[in-house]
Amino acid sequence: GTLINMPIDIVKIDGSLIRRIKHDDNARTLVEGIVHFCEKSNKKTVAEFVENEQVFNCVQDLNIDYLQGFFLAVPDSIHSNAVCIR
Repeated sequence: GTLINMPIDIVKIDGSLIRRIKHDDNARTLVEGIVHFCEKSNKKTVAEFVENEQVFNCVQDLNIDYLQGFFLAVPDSIHSNAVCIR
């Protein structure tokens, strides 16, 4: 199925695009198109591989809803902060 027909709420934008948006006009244009489509179809967006301040500033300008990457936090094991419920 295509993105249009899929019953999804959140679209994750691949890190290979996010890493290049600062220097590659084609990558930035594609990300802008994805974000625009998602805004119009009530889907949230997530940018992965936000690894430095330059990429962070760039994705903020694009109105991406959620960000993931080393600039924000180091990935951690789900078990390191696990809470035991008895």
